[in-house]
Amino acid sequence: MALHPLHRRRLRPVGAHARLAGCASRRALGGRAPVPALRRLRGGGGARGAAGVGALAAAGTGRRRGRRRGTGRREVSAAGRSDGAGERPRRVTVRVPATTANLGPGFDCLGLALDLWNEAAFALEGEGAEVTVAGGRAAAAAARLPGGADNLLVQAFLRLHEEVGAAPPRGLRVTCRVDVPLASGLGSSSTAVVAGLLAANEVLGRPLGRDRLLSLAAAMEGHPDNVAAALLGGLTIVVQKGDRLLTKKLLVPEVHVALAVPDLPFSTREARAGLPEQVPLEDAVFNLQRTPLVVEALRSGDFELLHEVMEDRLHQTTRLGLIPGGRAAWEAAQRAGAAAVAVSGSGPSIIAFVSLATDAGRVARAMAEAFAAAGCALRCGDLMFTAGIPYPIERLEELAELAAKVLP
Repeated sequence: MALHPLHRRRLRPVGAHARLAGCASRRALGGRAPVPALRRLRGGGGARGAAGVGALAAAGTGRRRGRRRGTGRREVSAAGRSDGAGERPRRVTVRVPATTANLGPGFDCLGLALDLWNEAAFALEGEGAEVTVAGGRAAAAAARLPGGADNLLVQAFLRLHEEVGAAPPRGLRVTCRVDVPLASGLGSSSTAVVAGLLAANEVLGRPLGRDRLLSLAAAMEGHPDNVAAALLGGLTIVVQKGDRLLTKKLLVPEVHVALAVPDLPFSTREARAGLPEQVPLEDAVFNLQRTPLVVEALRSGDFELLHEVMEDRLHQTTRLGLIPGGRAAWEAAQRAGAAAVAVSGSGPSIIAFVSLATDAGRVARAMAEAFAAAGCALRCGDLMFTAGIPYPIERLEELAELAAKVLP
């Protein structure tokens, strides 16, 4: 399987079923014998084995609390205090995954977390706010973002302090690694919002529960589908009911996707502005009929069904018109063997779902060639391959297994 060098290290499933999913991948490549169907999360502790899940993968190790590392770093307990120190952490590292929203017909209600991460380390020190980009494949673009209080990471961090009536810190230093391309339809702004809220919640001793965190994140982002998947992990369904958000998280088998991220100036606001305010009844019914089947296809790993139902009449045609080469890349992915293709979020990224890991490289290259023929270069090289779906955490208390790291 030929893969872009940047992405070889990401060819691993993540979440509580990592070991079992890995067996499934090897079987698809002609390796080990079949394994039994997934029945429960490994370790018998709910989702506690889910290292690096998209809610709070603080420092992203998944090691049990109390375990010390040679660097002198310590892990914090479930309440956000250093083990044995009796104080709240002043340094917290948070990892948040990229997300793809809508998934064809599920406009503004479906989201899926991907194995592509942004990481931010928060430290309560100094004077004022300062954000530094320390690396990542999207670091060059991220370095042009505001480096102070106007940065979304800082705004989210301070927004939670305001929500709970806590005094803001005197100084805040944030160092981040940015791997999720900006303005790409992969939830880069959601990673910043969720990271800032989770870090502040950890520093303050977790005063807010999951539902309130989600409501705050959705209010800041303007729509809930990306932030729900980023915060909860896995496949998420989210709807608005009055002033509340109703969510459902689903465990899904390992999914392989190919991504093409064209280098285009794009914003969610502009993409939304081009959508019609009213749609024909038959188009609304068309999407309603297919959305639950997309969910079932992903839940059951039925790629034949996914091929039939990942269709849309509400937003993708309009958005493809804003993406030079987008329609050609879509059709190229289908010809190369993709089971289903969609505009990721509001675009301009095109995401293709494949049934075998071996198909992802071929599909990604076909999309890259189609964009090149349209005169559009890609960000992040000619291939973005993402394997594995993070699995959801049921309760904030379960984040103890992922414990935030605190420097002495």
